[in-house]
Amino acid sequence: SSAGGRGSSSSLETSSGGGAAGGTAGGGGIRDRLRRFPSLRSAVASAAYGALDARRDESEKMVAALVDMEASYFDADFFRRFTREEHLRRYTTASEPDESSPATL
Repeated sequence: SSAGGRGSSSSLETSSGGGAAGGTAGGGGIRDRLRRFPSLRSAVASAAYGALDARRDESEKMVAALVDMEASYFDADFFRRFTREEHLRRYTTASEPDESSPATL
């Protein structure tokens, strides 16, 4: 989990997360602090990338599990049954008289 080769300092400098007040309001914005203190910028970037890397494996496993669940549920037989049941439902409800409407003779 090394964060050194990712261009972290340049991505933090060009980030627009500070908003309009962050750049010029008395020099107290996070962007100004990160520019004035390169070691802080490096530490923040390293911590951010470390946190993202730590969650990546967990996220990939969760996505794979969800894809497997959906793949096992929506197979070809599911769509065949669904289409057949939908057709039968439409056909039987169209041919059955509606109890709420008056009977025609």
